[in-house]
Amino acid sequence: MVQKFKDVTAIKAEKKFEVDSFISLLLDSFTAFKVMHLESKTYSEHKALDEFFNGIIPLTDTLSEQWIGFSGDFTYRKPNIPFKSDLYLDLIIVNSAKIYPNVPPSCRAVLDEIEGLALKVKYLLTLK
Repeated sequence: MVQKFKDVTAIKAEKKFEVDSFISLLLDSFTAFKVMHLESKTYSEHKALDEFFNGIIPLTDTLSEQWIGFSGDFTYRKPNIPFKSDLYLDLIIVNSAKIYPNVPPSCRAVLDEIEGLALKVKYLLTLK
């Protein structure tokens, strides 16, 4: 007997909520980092924020499509986070590790890249 898509990809609602919330955080970061980029007062900060903005969009697209392929759907959950780069980057790093065991291996590879980008930009933001 052939299993249906939903049978194969059945996951607990709590795990799905966490991954959907993480993807929502990434989507929200697009606007936050672009605003911070445009309001930056130093060249190094401007370039670091731009690095994140340009890198996170394709990574989020890949992760989102892979997740929907695995889970069957996605529900946006609006985060309420002030536009502070360190806060966003820390939330991305911590929550990436939190959801890591709940996603398929293909998503883990993208999560590694997302975490790497966040760590790199944290470093770049320390430069003057």
